[in-house]
Amino acid sequence: MKTPLSVIESCLYVLRDKPDSPKRGYYFSAMEDEVKKMDLLVADMLELAKYESGTYQMELSLFRIDVVLAKVCEKLAPDMTDRRLQLHASFTPAEVVANPLRIEQVIVNFLTNAIRYTPEGESIIVSMIEEQPIRRKASCSIWN
Repeated sequence: MKTPLSVIESCLYVLRDKPDSPKRGYYFSAMEDEVKKMDLLVADMLELAKYESGTYQMELSLFRIDVVLAKVCEKLAPDMTDRRLQLHASFTPAEVVANPLRIEQVIVNFLTNAIRYTPEGESIIVSMIEEQPIRRKASCSIWN
């Protein structure tokens, strides 16, 4: 929760000291995004408390994992552009049974780490390979 609070604090500082800044809308938007992140963090903490108490029930549904991967890649594309990173993505249509919000959260974490730790100007490869052993499953790899 410290990171969102730090971002909000710095935005408020700029807005207080430079109320006529042309980036005023940008700072408000950034604060709204961080408030949403904090809300999700609080919800995660409540879910973790439920999990630890044994009362947590994971909601599962059928969804297309390739659509989630593409959505996350698109959402994080500006961060890759800022670091001059090239994205190489290869997805195969595949349905999975899982919690789509949690899966998206995991993919965002993986890709954010790849962006953070890939040297500027290099490539990030996100690929999906469908395996068909006894039960059908899909696996995802993120390489940098």
